[in-house]
Amino acid sequence: MISEVVYVVLGIFVGCVLMTLCLKAGSADSKQEDIRTCVEKEKTIVLDLLHAFMHAISQGVSQKQLYHLIVHHSLVGTEGMSACFYEYFPDSKQLKKVAGEGLFPPLKTKISDHLSRAEILSLIHQGEVFHYDEGIVGKVAQTLHPIVLAADDIDRHVIHHWDDALKIKNLLISPVYFKNGLLGVLAVANSMCDVAFLENTCCLLELMTRQAGIMLHNVKYLNCQIEKSKLDFDLKLASHVQSFLLPCSDLVKLSHCDFSAYCKPAQQIGGDFYTLFKLDEDRTAFIVADVAGKGIAASLLMTTCVAHLKHCTFLYDSPAAVLKTMNKYLYTETSQEMFVTMVYCVLDTNRQTLKIARAGHECPLLVKSDLPIQKLMPQGVGLGMVPSEIFDNLLEEATYDFKPGDTCVLYTDGVTEALNAQNQEFSQQNLLRIVDEHRDKQPKELIQRIIKSVEDFSGSDRLSDDLTLLVFH
Repeated sequence: MISEVVYVVLGIFVGCVLMTLCLKAGSADSKQEDIRTCVEKEKTIVLDLLHAFMHAISQGVSQKQLYHLIVHHSLVGTEGMSACFYEYFPDSKQLKKVAGEGLFPPLKTKISDHLSRAEILSLIHQGEVFHYDEGIVGKVAQTLHPIVLAADDIDRHVIHHWDDALKIKNLLISPVYFKNGLLGVLAVANSMCDVAFLENTCCLLELMTRQAGIMLHNVKYLNCQIEKSKLDFDLKLASHVQSFLLPCSDLVKLSHCDFSAYCKPAQQIGGDFYTLFKLDEDRTAFIVADVAGKGIAASLLMTTCVAHLKHCTFLYDSPAAVLKTMNKYLYTETSQEMFVTMVYCVLDTNRQTLKIARAGHECPLLVKSDLPIQKLMPQGVGLGMVPSEIFDNLLEEATYDFKPGDTCVLYTDGVTEALNAQNQEFSQQNLLRIVDEHRDKQPKELIQRIIKSVEDFSGSDRLSDDLTLLVFH
């Protein structure tokens, strides 16, 4: 009898043990299933955000719309009631609310209890601004670590509002950054379940903001590349337009003289230019100029100068008169930081003369077969530097004999100031030597010899400044 009772008790004990083990196994399986479900849910939420971002980018939405997208998906993922995005502006070191959803209340500015609901909504949509080191938002921005505030911590960090609709019960704040570069701060307030945010919800928001940081960085980089491509296209187009303004020496033929020209900008577009105008059967005006600076600003002023020269050249026979008129325009219409040096020559093959006015430009070289090279140096200052009463008094016009077989070399300082690896300049002395050695060459070949000498000296065909040459005889 006793033995039967023992067996019964033992059986019950073994059954209980087995039941406990089964329950524990079931509980473990249930936890594993819950974890799997949670992971799948988080994966779905993050993938939805990624897909939404990709679709938005393909549609060409604005940066602000991307911020609204992040805010919306953060609410879906965390089951929060309101959220907002503070964009970081590094220049002013400020975080400005730029996107929001739901009634996300101001965190540092108390709303007056005398305002109407419409006025409250207006204030909420205006947003607020935090300095980089200010308040709970500034702290997250500085540390790049998320902060979770439960009910007990709210009042110490966030302003209390009288309206229950604006009451914050719990708050999640997470930084949005890429490689320690802050892009903004995302804040989510109040769980729909009216309980504190769970730990896995906090982790999910942090995961979402990290993905958002990567995507915002990539979008910014992509936009920069698009803008660069557009700028490159615009510069290439401007370069083509600029080249059309310069007469091609291979196409332009003059019956009374021979000429050749070369113009190469240091960048895609430049400020150097040359041009010529056939005044009549015996006279031609040759001009070489150098606009202060390089790039877009210089090229715009260069284009303006060419347009005005086309007008002024046929109004006056005198080179000095043309330059005085040009100076009057440039001094009144452009800033004093922008000026132009120019040499203006009129070749008259009937009278066998060369008239020159020089506005602060490199001196032309006159090459005669039986004489040393002559530097032509009438006085003058750059166009646009001083008012007419000073410019006109300083400007000189000179006339030189120019017989058949004589050659004139016009150039910009891109030739004489070309640099080598030791930071030494090519110099006017080297230019004089090259011209002297090849004084019997035709204009085109003489220019080729000069360019080769400059490139050999600098060790490269890349220029430190725009370079222009014009030779006629």
